[in-house]
Amino acid sequence: MVNMGNQINQRIDNVESDSKAGTAAAMAVAGLPQAYLPGKSMMAVAGGVYRGESGYAVGFSSISDGGNWIIKGTATGNSRGHYGATAGVGYQW
Repeated sequence: MVNMGNQINQRIDNVESDSKAGTAAAMAVAGLPQAYLPGKSMMAVAGGVYRGESGYAVGFSSISDGGNWIIKGTATGNSRGHYGATAGVGYQW
């Protein structure tokens, strides 16, 4: 019974650490600067730390020559060895 309790506690600790690392990666994505002038592109990197876990992000953004279309993509990783990615496109008028 004690062993089962220890296993449950370990799983809870793992979920907590994973969630902290995921939060750090999300903060890193939020910190990425984005291209803001028509016809320009940007590569960016950012990092985040949350309650002892860390995350990082690499991103690319580009704005069409006319300034109407914007594309953006990111890749993330964190201190727990998990990775993610995002992609988006927008049209502004």
